[in-house]
Amino acid sequence: MAYLVVAAVTATLVTNIAAWRTSGTLPDSPHFANYVGKFCFDYGFEENVSENATRHREAKTVGLFSVDVHGYVEPNLTESEADPNNSPANGNLWLMVFSDQKHRWLRAREFWSDLSCHEKKEIASWYQPVKTDAGKLLWNQSVYIRQGIRPRFWYFTFVNCGAQVKEHLSYSLHAVNLEGGFQLEFGMDVKGSLPLEVTFCILFLLVATISCLLTMTRTARLSNLESGSATSRPLLKILQFSAGASAAGCGFRAWHHAIFAQDGQGQVELQVIGTLCACAAKAAFTVLQFLLARGWALIRNHTDMPLRGALFGVLLCVVGLAVGCEIYEQYFHDQSTSFFLYENWTGYSMLAMNLGLLASAWWFTWVTLNLETSPTVRRFYYLVSAAAGVYFAALPMVALLASTLSPWVRRKYVERVELSARWLATVLLLVALRPSQLDTLVAARLKNRQQPSLLPAAGIAGEEEMELQETATMGGAMGGGLGEASSDTPYALEKSIDAAAAAVA
Repeated sequence: MAYLVVAAVTATLVTNIAAWRTSGTLPDSPHFANYVGKFCFDYGFEENVSENATRHREAKTVGLFSVDVHGYVEPNLTESEADPNNSPANGNLWLMVFSDQKHRWLRAREFWSDLSCHEKKEIASWYQPVKTDAGKLLWNQSVYIRQGIRPRFWYFTFVNCGAQVKEHLSYSLHAVNLEGGFQLEFGMDVKGSLPLEVTFCILFLLVATISCLLTMTRTARLSNLESGSATSRPLLKILQFSAGASAAGCGFRAWHHAIFAQDGQGQVELQVIGTLCACAAKAAFTVLQFLLARGWALIRNHTDMPLRGALFGVLLCVVGLAVGCEIYEQYFHDQSTSFFLYENWTGYSMLAMNLGLLASAWWFTWVTLNLETSPTVRRFYYLVSAAAGVYFAALPMVALLASTLSPWVRRKYVERVELSARWLATVLLLVALRPSQLDTLVAARLKNRQQPSLLPAAGIAGEEEMELQETATMGGAMGGGLGEASSDTPYALEKSIDAAAAAVA
């Protein structure tokens, strides 16, 4: 059923299919070598029968790319004749395409500025001279891709080896995976992005909706009655904001991919906004984890100011790096297959910062558990620790995947793991923070975290405390009278009982 919902939403978003496109202008110089983009084509086999009835497998046609060049370029025959090797590469403007094989693009990229036109042509997988004339300022070419070993990235370049540019040149290039279905315009490295974003947009919206509905239950109303406020639960509101921001991030990305499916270009601004929303969700989730581990002293206590500054400094660094990687990846043509959000120095920096956050959150939670006496509250913090472990420890796994998986599947699996871990951690915190009779006790812990111990020294044991709170809750619900709390009762418990008694009166 869930798959059908996702398929229906995706089909609604995608009404017609175009292709991956890139366009731009070329220099007027007679010598340049411009990289203009890359695309990951699929692979496949087809069985053919020869004349002697022998079956054999051949690579099938899996992709197509088309190029249009507008302008006027004139070959320089003088330079071609003057070349000592009489290389046909000199004197022409070339479209050169390289596969990702080691002896093709990997070699060409490493020595790109040192290779001559003839050497570039020898390394290229496919090449064609760009020829236009003054009467027809247009050159176009369409080429089918056949490959049967594995998906491959193909890199597109324009190399001018001395041709004279008489009329300013502009180009348009688009590529498709012919058997990609409604995702034929997506490269194999990003295939599945649209259904993925739609799926998690629905899942995060579901979590946000359930958390809102839980605040309307009878248990939630009784808990609000005890606390004397109908608008409490700031921690649950932070979780709601995180889930909502995650849903918005997935929604904006799905919107971008839906437009991409129609025009082959998408709306890059939507992609960047989606990244900002995802960063806001992660930041809110991190702050919530530290509030649960450290208590409100993290915000109110002056002695925690260095910790507070370090926490928000790290969060700003993570958000800045994530948005910067997204902008670089969307607005600049990168020649590598690196996933910059999790590879290179940016990914390693975020990995180190997230591991530091995980260690800090677990340390503060461990200190809290050592001071806690109530088994029920201890189970609450175990659940909080599990959520922190799932969320923060997922990044090392993602970094490991990014460094070990093949480039054509790297992005899709990394995104699936990251979104799944964030959603699971959000669900775990929703279970922990759902309205229950634990609310008063947890609120007392968070409030008294700035004290030497979680509860005043004259406090009572956890089980007895739970009994008193349950009695207070049942009394408030049934309308019965509540006696005076003993002098040994903790402050937070006294406050809840007094509030319930006042409401009953």
